Amino acid sequence: MTRPETKNSPAAPFLALGMAFAVLACGGAGSPGSGAPGGAGAEQGSTPEAAVKQPAAEPLPALDQIRANPPDPERPRAEAEARITQARASLEKSPQSPDALAGLAGELYDSGRTEVAQRAYREVLDKHPDHVASLVGLSQVLRDKGDAAGAEALVDRALKANPQSVPALQTKVEILLDRGDAREAADVAERGVKANARSHAMQAALGDAQRSLGRLPAAIDAYRTAVEINPQWAPGWIRLGETQAAEGDTVEGLKALGKALELNPESYPAYRALARLYAGNGQPDQAVSAWERALRLQPERGEAHQGMAEALLAAGKTDEARRHAEEAARLGRDVKPLLEKIVQTGAARS
Repeated sequence: MTRPETKNSPAAPFLALGMAFAVLACGGAGSPGSGAPGGAGAEQGSTPEAAVKQPAAEPLPALDQIRANPPDPERPRAEAEARITQARASLEKSPQSPDALAGLAGELYDSGRTEVAQRAYREVLDKHPDHVASLVGLSQVLRDKGDAAGAEALVDRALKANPQSVPALQTKVEILLDRGDAREAADVAERGVKANARSHAMQAALGDAQRSLGRLPAAIDAYRTAVEINPQWAPGWIRLGETQAAEGDTVEGLKALGKALELNPESYPAYRALARLYAGNGQPDQAVSAWERALRLQPERGEAHQGMAEALLAAGKTDEARRHAEEAARLGRDVKPLLEKIVQTGAARS
């Protein structure tokens, strides 16, 4: 997710902050690992449909050699709650600060508490209509809800207030890519990179646009620049690894994904990318292992159950494949062709 930036705003009485904080403090609990918008593990901007162009000449190292220990699903939840507690403490110290409330809203959004975050962003904007962080944050909420027009209107207001805002530019690129305007997205990203050459997020946005245009080498260059600027940014390594694998360099792709897991051992997108890389490289057993870890982090992800079913089918385990395919269907995935293939394969082997 694009985290909203903070923007210095004129000091002004914030009459409803006490009420807003009370609402936030008792807001509905979200599940950081559930796949809710912005939740932990939902490292937005990765390329979930990445595929390996061609298998490597040799089998790739097994998953246990990349990351020996399985992920701990409780760790992201605990870290999210700690960040929320810290943001609440900041708001208590500065109860009239729109930046403090917007910061808390961002943490709540990241934990999946979207409705509470939306109320907080609107509370800020009622008093400070040009507060960039809140405009971008609320834009992301509306985008998650499918209100593309409303999301774009808000991010355009943010860019009018601050044309060089990295979160606003990055969100604008994401909105344009959502509706298929890859060329315009690339133009916006290039302008953003010129204005913010040392921003890893802006370089990654440029990579996303280049990838959508099918320019994989250019995307790889942009992602590589992003992780050179910020080597500790796991989402950048995931994007780099996925794109290297899609370009056919599975060995380097695996190294980049391993780096992502070194930085964030509980990264659902990293395990998803590893599963797809192994599957595309003709190693279904390793793909199964990666999907198992992904599902340990986010058991309600339909795409993970579907990927697991496909890997199990390739490994010859039709009964287990069917169970996961049925779970994927329950979670809203269209897996009818996959289920038919599983049934046909099972019948042929019986």
